[in-house]
Amino acid sequence: MSEALYVIARAPRVGFAKTRLGRTIGHERAIVLYRAFLQDLGARFAGSPFVPGWYVTPPDAWPEISPLIGETGRLLF
Repeated sequence: MSEALYVIARAPRVGFAKTRLGRTIGHERAIVLYRAFLQDLGARFAGSPFVPGWYVTPPDAWPEISPLIGETGRLLF
């Protein structure tokens, strides 16, 4: 059996990700936190024995997400 990890990520954009949290702490602050979450995920999986697959929405979000995760993974559609 092969091991795999797939991560689903939304574009780190105001009004698109963490909208419920944004209503409480402010949308800009929620996106800053979400970007930190993505950076943490990228760091956690950088040393894993397999390459994680990233599903991103919308499809044009990869240029926003890949620098945050260190481009450690492959983009899946």
